[in-house]
Amino acid sequence: MIAAVISFIVLVLLLFFLQKSRKLQGPVNEKEENQMPIRLGNTERNVLIAYVYLAAWVISKNSRNSPEKVRFIHDYFKLHFKQMDIEISDELTKALKSSTNIRSIARWVVKRMRPAKERLQLIDFLIELSFAGGDIIDREYVAIARFADLTGINVRYVEQEIYTRRKAIYEGDLPADIISGGQFFRKKALFCLQLMENAGKEDIKRAYRKLAGRYHPDKFQQAPQEEQTAAAEKFLEIKEAYDFLMNRG
Repeated sequence: MIAAVISFIVLVLLLFFLQKSRKLQGPVNEKEENQMPIRLGNTERNVLIAYVYLAAWVISKNSRNSPEKVRFIHDYFKLHFKQMDIEISDELTKALKSSTNIRSIARWVVKRMRPAKERLQLIDFLIELSFAGGDIIDREYVAIARFADLTGINVRYVEQEIYTRRKAIYEGDLPADIISGGQFFRKKALFCLQLMENAGKEDIKRAYRKLAGRYHPDKFQQAPQEEQTAAAEKFLEIKEAYDFLMNRG
């Protein structure tokens, strides 16, 4: 009798673990994933379609300079998807008319684009797309940062890449109105404190306290010298950004 009970318990546990294993091997959320325009396989076509739908999603955040952005998409795909015989304009039109479930696409990317370099390349594409024809705006930045976070990419990577591109734009040939109005320096300070354009004094104070606490030199006294130096530089940059925004920004 006891042996039969033990056998039954073992069978139940075995079935439980088998069922759990099947769930782990399947889609993260099968119902949501099946609603996506992208199916489950990590084929080159599916990756391309992921790019297309994400491009449409970013364009929807800022339709300014759309012709330049569409041209950038065509040029990018010709370079990176050489083997694909697909009409990008048709796919992009479909994507622009669709309601993109960004969380579902993010799940697909995490599940099917496991190497970090593939996801970083996708993030770089979205950033470059946002700069096609002009400067990025806050809505685009927030969208890309959100997607990066959903796919396991550090948001700081997005911030740094955007800052680098913005710096190149404004430090090339600075328009007189930007120099006189301090727009570049304000944008730089806002990015340093991870703030949006409409940030108020209280937002600036909160951001400063948070970041200054994170990078304060006292927290890195036991760290390697390289990390201590980097933290000290970052702390100084945060302090300068705060002073600029509070006094002149």
